[in-house]
Amino acid sequence: MSEDIRTYEITLRERGDEQVVRIDVPASHKVTYGLLHPGTKGGYGGDGHVLRIYESDTKQRAVFQNVLSFRDLSLPMQRLVKEVEVESEHRSDDDGNAKSKARTSVTAEWRDL
Repeated sequence: MSEDIRTYEITLRERGDEQVVRIDVPASHKVTYGLLHPGTKGGYGGDGHVLRIYESDTKQRAVFQNVLSFRDLSLPMQRLVKEVEVESEHRSDDDGNAKSKARTSVTAEWRDL
């Protein structure tokens, strides 16, 4: 019988760039997020936030530093996407008179990630 697995997506800051990684974690493991050194201001290295994975109270399996965000991918997520369309019309006559018309439409919809 196989153990349930949770997949996490983690956004990290490495050398000034954002990196996104995924990791499969057994559902029985505990995942925590916080400062690398609790009780210190700013922690160590970057902003000091880490994601820790524990197999048990005494067996830590992983520590990810400079974590910006993380989520369990089994949680559905949507993003609001806006699209802007602009139509314009310019007319001028032989005397150099010009007229312009513009129309803008904005649509928005929720899309699954």
